[in-house]
Amino acid sequence: MSRTDWNEPFIRFGKVFDEAKRVVTKDPNAMSLATVDPSGRPTVRVVLLKDFDTRGFVFYTNYESTKGAALLATKVAALNFYWPVMDQQVRIEGTVTQTSPDEADAYFASR
Repeated sequence: MSRTDWNEPFIRFGKVFDEAKRVVTKDPNAMSLATVDPSGRPTVRVVLLKDFDTRGFVFYTNYESTKGAALLATKVAALNFYWPVMDQQVRIEGTVTQTSPDEADAYFASR
């Protein structure tokens, strides 16, 4: 990996994630999702990454769930991918936005 790639987070993540998909036998796309509710109470759970690009990381949830309500209320989250077999982890923090209705409909139609 070149020094330029190392500094570009989406390229770096893509390369590490491709390696994880080769060597992690179960759910290489599993990630911990941390949210906070409007009162600041944190919670974390494991969800599955469905896609990513330079806009961000895509996962789906029911907006009426605890995590969905927290994401709608605070619009912030943290992700952590951990692949012990690779001795590698990736942490991500940032603002959350909803996918477009068309993207969400296409995903749920594929299930």
